[in-house]
Amino acid sequence: MTSGPSLPTGVDEHVAAFVACRRDRVELAAGPVTWLPLPPGVPSFLGKPKARFEPDGAGIRATVKWGLAGIGLKASVDERGYLVASTTGFAFGLEGAIGRWVDGMNEQLKANGRRIDRIMLVGDDVVILKRHAADDTDV
Repeated sequence: MTSGPSLPTGVDEHVAAFVACRRDRVELAAGPVTWLPLPPGVPSFLGKPKARFEPDGAGIRATVKWGLAGIGLKASVDERGYLVASTTGFAFGLEGAIGRWVDGMNEQLKANGRRIDRIMLVGDDVVILKRHAADDTDV
């Protein structure tokens, strides 16, 4: 079992355990996110980011804002049970890093015989559930 794609220092343990495939459920709370670093070019006086989640077709749109500066991300699950993510609007040049992280997460899922089952809103928060790939009859 590998540890998965890299995560920022100080990430919540439940997020790290989910990424490392030690947990099959993670809840990402709307509101302040203390462990996300500032993107390039965002001044530190804007403080820690706040996250907001909303439905977007078959996926979820996450908006993370540092004051007036923000980034949007649409996340969904493909037919194979892998994470698909794309940035929306201005992304501070992070599109490549986000894509590589998603690829690393999908490699982690594959290496551990897991798939994303679903991404859903529960109140204002996002819940992501995994399943065993062996549960799939056509994968």
